[in-house]
Amino acid sequence: MNSFQYFFWLATQVWSGITFSWQTSLIVIVVAFIGLILNNPFAPSKYSYKNLLLLAPFGITFLILLIGTVFVHNDPHLRAPQWPTLLLIVIALSHIPLTILLVIKMKGFRLATIALNALQIWCSWQGCPSPETGFRKSNLPTSGLRLRR
Repeated sequence: MNSFQYFFWLATQVWSGITFSWQTSLIVIVVAFIGLILNNPFAPSKYSYKNLLLLAPFGITFLILLIGTVFVHNDPHLRAPQWPTLLLIVIALSHIPLTILLVIKMKGFRLATIALNALQIWCSWQGCPSPETGFRKSNLPTSGLRLRR
């Protein structure tokens, strides 16, 4: 499997992680939609280009998938190094300061900001590897893939 195919395979694994823990995913998705319905920053009367900042955290999810693709480790005989996994966890944790910054900047849309960021954090967490296996067990049908240096 080449890197291009692997990237999309990894993205499908995020979806399988979301469906694996469907109860939590359903709650997060419902809360995000209710938050956006009650406090829609994309309504024509309230729309501003600054509201597109709410979509910025999806870039973190994309970055996690991209790094996971670049640092894939396929050798089942060698233990995967820990640093790429820790890098991805740090990137996933960068949602927290970004969420705080967006909540401060998006006056009038704080409910929508928190709701949408909860969904984005959940999606990123599903794509983030665990330190033990290299990837979350719920995301992998096979456990042989790990991150490499």
